[in-house]
Amino acid sequence: MDLIATETAQLSSVSLRPITLIFDKLRVKIAWRCLQEAPFSGTVEVDESYFGPRCLAQFNGVSKTKFYLYLKKAEFRFNHRNHNLYHILLKRFRDDPL
Repeated sequence: MDLIATETAQLSSVSLRPITLIFDKLRVKIAWRCLQEAPFSGTVEVDESYFGPRCLAQFNGVSKTKFYLYLKKAEFRFNHRNHNLYHILLKRFRDDPL
């Protein structure tokens, strides 16, 4: 299940603000893990043609300060596309909670 913060808030009957804060904390943890698992160091440059417009369209409206976190989340999802993300994240957050 892939829910945005608004849908999560509606399903859980929790206001949007705490859900957004939790999602941001999750993104920070995921970004940190991506840095630890990164096979490259330094800067890797790719242009829009590498990802295609469909891939980058999901980032429309994302603030500059949060773009890095969204990009790292996309990287994490791509690197673990053949695995159950729920189980991976659950195990990691048990070891290192928010």
